[in-house]
Amino acid sequence: MAARRPLVLDESNRTRELPTGDTLAGVPLYLPVGLRTGVTVFLPLSTAYMLTIGLRAGGTFDVQATT
Repeated sequence: MAARRPLVLDESNRTRELPTGDTLAGVPLYLPVGLRTGVTVFLPLSTAYMLTIGLRAGGTFDVQATT
């Protein structure tokens, strides 16, 4: 069975599969992280493989993830 493409709205506001050759921009990627408790959480990465960290003192910091 072929994998389905993401569903999008067309010009007529109808739901259909994303046309072949089109890509989604800005869709987050997820990095699985195993915790000591045995639970796995998935942290969102941007499409540029950046992970945004919230700082305790306030603000955020972006970290480049490498593969």
